[in-house]
Amino acid sequence: MNCKELGHISKFCTQEKMERDDATKISCYNCGADGHRVRDCECNLTSWVS
Repeated sequence: MNCKELGHISKFCTQEKMERDDATKISCYNCGADGHRVRDCECNLTSWVS
């Protein structure tokens, strides 16, 4: 996350990167657990093919 100040592009910001508060709000659509996405899920993936 950037510093939210005007006048420069975030990738060129010299301030330390800020942590995102909502990072733990991610939930998996496969198993429903919080903190990871389907691509990182260790549960058996559901078959999306009918």
